[in-house]
Amino acid sequence: MIGIVVLALVSLGVGLPIVRAAGLPLRGAWLATTIGLAPLVGMLATGIVASTLAAVGVQMRSLVVIVVTAALAALTLRLRRSIPLEGPWPMRARTGGRASTVLEAAILAAGAVTLVVVGRWFALGGLEQWDGWAIWAAHAHALHVEGVATGPVFTDTLYEGTQQSYPLVLPALEAFATRASGSFDLDVLLLVPALWLAAGGAAIWAVLRTVVHPVAAAVVALAVSGIPQLVENLRTNYADGALALTVAPALVLMLIWVESRSREALVLAAFLLAAAPLVKTEGLLFSGAALIAAAVVGRHRGAALRPLVAGAVAVLLPAVAWALLTSARGTGQSQVRPRLLFDPGFLADNWRRYPDAADRLLSELVHGWRPTLVVAALALLLAVIAGRLAPLLFLSLWSGLSLAGLCVVYLTSTVPLDWHLDTSAARIVLTPALGVLVACPLVATVAWDSLGVRVPWARTAGGPASTIDS
Repeated sequence: MIGIVVLALVSLGVGLPIVRAAGLPLRGAWLATTIGLAPLVGMLATGIVASTLAAVGVQMRSLVVIVVTAALAALTLRLRRSIPLEGPWPMRARTGGRASTVLEAAILAAGAVTLVVVGRWFALGGLEQWDGWAIWAAHAHALHVEGVATGPVFTDTLYEGTQQSYPLVLPALEAFATRASGSFDLDVLLLVPALWLAAGGAAIWAVLRTVVHPVAAAVVALAVSGIPQLVENLRTNYADGALALTVAPALVLMLIWVESRSREALVLAAFLLAAAPLVKTEGLLFSGAALIAAAVVGRHRGAALRPLVAGAVAVLLPAVAWALLTSARGTGQSQVRPRLLFDPGFLADNWRRYPDAADRLLSELVHGWRPTLVVAALALLLAVIAGRLAPLLFLSLWSGLSLAGLCVVYLTSTVPLDWHLDTSAARIVLTPALGVLVACPLVATVAWDSLGVRVPWARTAGGPASTIDS
């Protein structure tokens, strides 16, 4: 457990100053939110530093990674003091009485027990799925042994089938944990995705509780920790679940920006969206869709888009840097060739791939995520009744653009479509489905408040009930 404990403590230690730098305080009702966001933010920061060091040929020794990450976090916090921010976004139901607090704590305790059980199941599992061992575990092992990403696994054409162009945040974190524990132990490696599940659930709870009732936020986080598709994906060491848990809280934060213009929410959302493509390449698609949706809805509501443009630059730079780095290595060609979109002959021969992919993805959503669709339908109905269409428009645009982008990926893929869909469709919809599920409570809450219905628990600490855009 040494490796996992070290990773957890480092993530919390570097995550706290980064969240503080974004403008969230460590006091009062914000304490839970700041601490809840810290582990995921810290894990991503640690993984980005470790993978960057490895990619440029610097040994990713545990102490070096810790020192560099901590120094960057401290520098970020220091720079924050010279940048004026407006304070955290307005919070909604932060207090609900002693009974509500006890119930929230009980739900979180149940979630913690669930995660312990899940973590034990992860450690007792194996790497029986292809991507889990041939890509992510293989990269983690190479990083554990060599400490850099310049060896044969990442450069030799013999290993092209292991997707050498894939980003390295997940395997870098796994290698960090195994190096900290002193040996390449698969039990340690497989506990890193379990830790990601815990950090992602905590981040979802931490963000949601600022805009919906805290008990509801805890229920959502508990539900997320038990979603079969998500848990199974992480258990088999795939990165789709880690990507979904990174994007979901970012979507809520972006929705908060749409409603309240909070720069603090935008900064945190930008960090998570910037990290998403470094977790898995498709993350750039989901991040781009979120930025476009926010721009459309924000412009419609008269928001100044300059902060969003700055956030978009911050989101795109890491992905562009990684693409240039892998291109410079000249190996690990991707199975997806975007340039085929400009080949009339290819499009004429393969256009059917797009509708076939769309049909398969929608089928996966309908059959595998029915509870999510029910929640989305209820939130949609409430938003329409209340006339609060901005959050609904944002979520619809994001999910629509995401699915459309995924279909383009399948269209420009160089492998047989049926095989590609059979091996990826069920897991590729994890991020759109989880994102909608997590964001729907906020959509419903904004609509509910607009109807003017007040409930006993809907009051802020020290003031009357209010919505996030009051």
